[in-house]
Amino acid sequence: MTPGPASRRVQLQNMPLSLRLFTLVVTSIVCASAHEKLNNLKWAAVWTAAPSGVYSPSVSFPGNSTALALYLRPESNHALPDGKAFDQSFRMIIKPDLWGDTVRIRFSNVFGDSDLSIAAATVGLQESAAQLVAGTNNRITFSGKPDVIIPAGQEVFSDPLRLSFVTQESKRWLSGRNLAVSYYISGRSGLLTIHNAATYSYMTWPGSGDQT
Repeated sequence: MTPGPASRRVQLQNMPLSLRLFTLVVTSIVCASAHEKLNNLKWAAVWTAAPSGVYSPSVSFPGNSTALALYLRPESNHALPDGKAFDQSFRMIIKPDLWGDTVRIRFSNVFGDSDLSIAAATVGLQESAAQLVAGTNNRITFSGKPDVIIPAGQEVFSDPLRLSFVTQESKRWLSGRNLAVSYYISGRSGLLTIHNAATYSYMTWPGSGDQT
């Protein structure tokens, strides 16, 4: 059965989560409809964010207290105390402009100062906050593997992924809904590429492991 809006929820474990307004690592999603053969798919960008720099817990906005208040979230500074990730999971909430049943997701380390190790990644349908609609979370792969190392200064696209919950029927209630892209950074990262004020982001505490 295709999950509907009232489906039960699944949530990131190992609470509490940190929340702030920015996008880490994920920079675009493209989609297509899989009624055609995979090598004939016509891809369309349905969400994108331009990398704008690296995350810093000490950034300031002279003369703009509102921007400063939005950027300096205390819980984020605890979750990323030195501006770098350590063995923890992230969940980016993204609203597609269009829905297709096949997606590819771009991960960026373009401003990073060292290789970025993504050991697991998933994409599912958001229920609310960091919660997902049960049965919609799908494992993302990279060249057929569940993990990828992104060199400093580079970006990678995931393999095409079929979203079973996206059908002609479900598109009627999917309009306006959000995708949740989750990924686990193993070990200690370098500086993290971000786009400021793009979306809500959730993260687990350092050392909490794979919660995708």
